[in-house]
Amino acid sequence: MENKNQNVEILAPAGSYESLKAAVNAGCDAVYIGGSRFGARAFANNLDEETMLEAIDYIHVHNKKIYMTVNTLLKEKELEEELYDYLLPFYKAGLDAVIVQDLGVLHFIHEHFPDLPIHASTQMTLTGSYGIHLLEGMGVTRLVPARELSLEEIKDLRANTTMEIETFVHGALCYCYSGQCLLSSMIGGRSGNRGRCAQPCRMVYGLDGEKKKNPYKLSPKDICTLDIIPELIEAGIDSFKIEGRMKRPEYTAYTSYLYRKYTDLYLSLGALGYEEYKKAHKKEQEKERKNLMDLYNRGSFTTGYYTQYHGENMMSMSRPNHNGVLVGTVKNVKGTKATFTLNEDISGQDVLEFRNKDGVSLYDYTVKNDIVSGSVVTAPFKAGCKIEKGNLVYRTKNQKLLHSIEEKWITTDRKVPIRGIVVARVANPFQLILAYGQGENKIVVDLKGDIVDTAVRQPVTKEKLSALVNQISDTKYKFTHLEVEMEEDIFIPVGKVKMLRRQALEQLEQKILEYYRRNEPKARTRDTKVQITDKTKEERKEKNTFFVVISRKDQLEPVLKQAEIKRVGLEVDLLSQKEAENMAKEIKEAGKECFLALPRIYRKGKSDDFVSYENENTDGYLVRSMEQIGFLKSRKTDKIMMLDFNLYTMNREAKKFYHELEIDEYTTSVELNYKEIKETGTENSAVLVYGHIPLMVTAQCLLKNQGICEKNLKQKAFHTLTDRVGKQYFVLNHCKHCYNVIYDGTPLSLLEESEMIKKWELSFLRLDFTIEGKEETELILKYFVEAFRYNKKTEKLEKTTKGHFYQGIE
Repeated sequence: MENKNQNVEILAPAGSYESLKAAVNAGCDAVYIGGSRFGARAFANNLDEETMLEAIDYIHVHNKKIYMTVNTLLKEKELEEELYDYLLPFYKAGLDAVIVQDLGVLHFIHEHFPDLPIHASTQMTLTGSYGIHLLEGMGVTRLVPARELSLEEIKDLRANTTMEIETFVHGALCYCYSGQCLLSSMIGGRSGNRGRCAQPCRMVYGLDGEKKKNPYKLSPKDICTLDIIPELIEAGIDSFKIEGRMKRPEYTAYTSYLYRKYTDLYLSLGALGYEEYKKAHKKEQEKERKNLMDLYNRGSFTTGYYTQYHGENMMSMSRPNHNGVLVGTVKNVKGTKATFTLNEDISGQDVLEFRNKDGVSLYDYTVKNDIVSGSVVTAPFKAGCKIEKGNLVYRTKNQKLLHSIEEKWITTDRKVPIRGIVVARVANPFQLILAYGQGENKIVVDLKGDIVDTAVRQPVTKEKLSALVNQISDTKYKFTHLEVEMEEDIFIPVGKVKMLRRQALEQLEQKILEYYRRNEPKARTRDTKVQITDKTKEERKEKNTFFVVISRKDQLEPVLKQAEIKRVGLEVDLLSQKEAENMAKEIKEAGKECFLALPRIYRKGKSDDFVSYENENTDGYLVRSMEQIGFLKSRKTDKIMMLDFNLYTMNREAKKFYHELEIDEYTTSVELNYKEIKETGTENSAVLVYGHIPLMVTAQCLLKNQGICEKNLKQKAFHTLTDRVGKQYFVLNHCKHCYNVIYDGTPLSLLEESEMIKKWELSFLRLDFTIEGKEETELILKYFVEAFRYNKKTEKLEKTTKGHFYQGIE
């Protein structure tokens, strides 16, 4: 296949200013970095305003691009009172783009900063062209789709959009679809949607009581796609994104260098030439891959979801952190000394670690001196460490590699190439012309100095004048071409040459930066209230009615008995079509609305079969992805679309976005506390008052990775996942659409908050039923109806949580 994508961007992570410079020095084309607010890596060494402005200028002088992360969900007050002033100085300085998750933020930026390109974050969980089309005309120039997409799915995106496509090519993988994870949030209030993920997926879990086998069940390997760069390019990907804003600068530099190197090789040599190069440089590639392993890897590497849907070989279930490189095997243990033979050279200040067969660390130490491969090493260890014959020895820090990277790309700055012409003729002004860039981006400075005199004694030679102008090693610049046009027997004072050179460089840099500067945009409006019809008041005369979502046939009977339940949702991917048809008929005969609760993930060829569930008894949909909204709109459905709480409306601007799509029914975010819910507005909204909240939606099959398959079972069983402190979660396979859901084992219950909630102007009080049987469903419904409708005191539900209703998230 002939490659048509000749400009693939290498996009590097910058968790600090030092990492930013390292990435530039190593050859990246762009960096993504967080400012002091609203970035998805709140614990990185993010830049304050002054340093960010300096970084923008540094990047632009080096002819690179800088994208700032604004990829968290914003609360109403943050968006209304802080976002504009936060972005304004960066916008004016020439920030190249913002990376955005929150559709309210997207809507706001497009309205108030219309010239600022927006990149749709992977946190939006975009999985196909239907969702992408909803972003057209909203300032979105680039999309970062879900990391779970295959190469074929990316090709389909490429065929259906003119937007740039950016995908992750190296670094950590999340176990959950990005943007769909509430695990860290619900455990300890550190929300991944707010950049504060505590990475609970890297902890130990037991499945159905089994704790020893594969203890790190939710920990994926890191991806490395060097081996499939041709396939990535031919799929039409415009930007190769390297993960790692929490990694050290050496990691940023080396990964940027390698991906730029092999991308350029393929683009310049073509498919055949590239393969010939690889065959001729096998040892070089082996060394580079080992260097990557030394810098950071989790249980070796995987090519990720590009080449397979899921699988155990994508997981690092015995160890969740840096794996290092195997350097030896223990041959003998005597007392507190272990002997092993090295299969790699090691250096002083390397760190070696002994591990048992399960990958558990037993002891680590720092090497004092260089030792060559093949040497027999005897290392002392602390008494009590259970080191024995057959234990493996890994290097977890390669000091020589780190030092070489530091020297090459961190302490040595890449110079900015410029071209120059010097003109010196008697009786004419001394002239210096500097040029930067090419084509439309070419910037020229033409500066004239004092009049050139005739030499009395020692004329200036061409060589000396060229050397004087070329003395710029202490600046950001270097001459790639310097031409000197001069007459003989001329005299120019050295100080005058230096002064003109300095002035020319200063003016050149000023012109480069002015090229990127923007004027302040139009004055912002302070009115963010959504101007929509309040269905709560006009259509729903009856307050505190109920919307109940059920996933099993035996849950229907108790629902039909309660007249106060006005809407019922059916989990279509957990019911057969015949079951859903019969249940929908019963729901309508009972005088209730019937909604189809759609799959939590929409993937091409897997999820549009929910249309077959639609019939004359269907009143609407509970939608859970942008793809579903786009797909339903493409069918011009006249049925109601109601947003689930994973389509976040944490601010009124998000509601504006959906209102423009003619969607005016929402489910409030389960991450907002009661005060924030009221600030965002409760009109046309449902509040979840009971249910086991889905904490993770994953393409991985937790059960299959443990050797269990339920694909052919008609009735899926809930399995129990237990964390290191004994907290339980429920796991359910959604085999029809091939994903797993991990639910909070402790259900949310706001039964005791009925007095407060029923004063709100709500469309619905929502209850979700998953593992509950008929009798439990009936009892829970009875309590909620009595409390919310008839002000009756009921018994408390045992072992429940109030979630974020009071405390909320940071």
